[in-house]
Amino acid sequence: MTTPNHLAGGAVFTGFFASILFGVNILASPWTLATTLVASVLPDCDHTRSPIGKMLFPLAKWLNRRFGHRTITHSIPALVALTLLVSLVEKTYFDHFRVSIAFCLAYWSHLLLDMCILQGVPLMYPFKKNPFVLIGNPDARIRVGDYRREAIAFSVFLVWGVSLHSLGLLENGFWTTYNRTFATVPHLHSEFRRSTDLLRVDYVYKEGTDEISGMGYSIESSES
Repeated sequence: MTTPNHLAGGAVFTGFFASILFGVNILASPWTLATTLVASVLPDCDHTRSPIGKMLFPLAKWLNRRFGHRTITHSIPALVALTLLVSLVEKTYFDHFRVSIAFCLAYWSHLLLDMCILQGVPLMYPFKKNPFVLIGNPDARIRVGDYRREAIAFSVFLVWGVSLHSLGLLENGFWTTYNRTFATVPHLHSEFRRSTDLLRVDYVYKEGTDEISGMGYSIESSES
């Protein structure tokens, strides 16, 4: 995969799964967005001709000579170690994990995309060097320099990203959008029973011909 695909795929993948799994909006903070973009290409810091490799040239040169391309930086041990490091720093200074969530998902998106290329990636390196692939048929995987398939992949990410933006999933978060779509009293009661957090509710209802709206916190709930 090329850097544009890693950036586009990483942003869309991270934005979607950070929202649906953790309720994190990567667009809400420049830190989470910047972390997403950097982490989505960071595994290629072992390649001296990649954009991130040129920025980190001394490190890229050492990694490439010591391990080669798509080895140690394209592995789950590297993902876990770097995520723990980012989490430790974030927890120490900011007392939350939004940036580390974005980092983990974006870094993982790079590995997933590279699992679609012909060579695959050794996810368990250095313990095992067997390549992992997402597509079993080698002819269906993307070869380096196959610009037609690269363009198709980029188009898919672009359409996915535009769709998420149009639905408001990236800006508002998956669960906020979901709750607004199913804004009924039974749904609110279901969320109230399931959630351990205090629910903030934006409400609109009619009393006769008058429409009443406002915001409040749900402290008790029933299906009626």
